Amino acid sequence: MSTVATSTNGRENTLHRAPESEKNVLGSILFLPEILPEVKAVVRPADFVDVTHRAAYREILALDRAGLPISVPMLCDRLRATTEFKGVDLREYWYDVTNSVATASHAAMYAEQILEMRRKRQRVEALEDALHDARNGHTSERIDRRKQHLVDSF
Repeated sequence: MSTVATSTNGRENTLHRAPESEKNVLGSILFLPEILPEVKAVVRPADFVDVTHRAAYREILALDRAGLPISVPMLCDRLRATTEFKGVDLREYWYDVTNSVATASHAAMYAEQILEMRRKRQRVEALEDALHDARNGHTSERIDRRKQHLVDSF
């Protein structure tokens, strides 16, 4: 039971998703918690499209900040009360996440895939916003600013 987050412009992020990479990052952290600093350097919770994966990563980061062990029982205790996991069987969720990982040592690669998908979503959103502005009679200066922002992001 996964849910896709909406983008900043209110549209669903259905393009450029990396659900397997999201699961692989989470599972890798559970298997090798020492790789978390490497993953944190690449991805933020907002980079996860699936809201359950996003909430799980947020809780992993909270456990790390608190100096607590990152484990399935600790995560289940913390996630049970969240809205993102309402109606989700946590044991099944974590079973699926941990069984998705082929090689935990590839966590940085999985994180890079998540980051690349975020960048692609941002480009699509910028293009959609510029198109919206052009269709709705906004000034060419505003459209040019959006276009320049898009060019700068490459």
